[in-house]
Amino acid sequence: LRILGASVAPGTYFAAWAFNWLGMVAFAGILLTLFRVFGPVRGAAVHSLFLLVNFICSPALSPPEIMYPPMLLGIALPFWNGVEGLRTILFGSYDVLGRNCGVLLGWIAVAAAVLALHMRRER
Repeated sequence: LRILGASVAPGTYFAAWAFNWLGMVAFAGILLTLFRVFGPVRGAAVHSLFLLVNFICSPALSPPEIMYPPMLLGIALPFWNGVEGLRTILFGSYDVLGRNCGVLLGWIAVAAAVLALHMRRER
């Protein structure tokens, strides 16, 4: 099997799909929670700020070794861990897939807990 010109193991496509799904659930869960908690107007502002921080601190722009120290905040954000996890699965470039999965699952848990508490408070 070839993905992006590289030969990969047969189960790699499914692993990449599953990890991409995990990242999407983490990211969408956070955005849903922001809109639900802050409302449509303030939620849009907080959502935009969250997206900017995620994309500015992403590994697609520069590796962590040359990033300005405050930008290393991105290591704890879902976009960073999603991209790094996919690089691990597809190319074997990093070996921190457990940390990436843990961070994404942590964001999913936080989003679910905050959303549940907010919905309970609304009743």
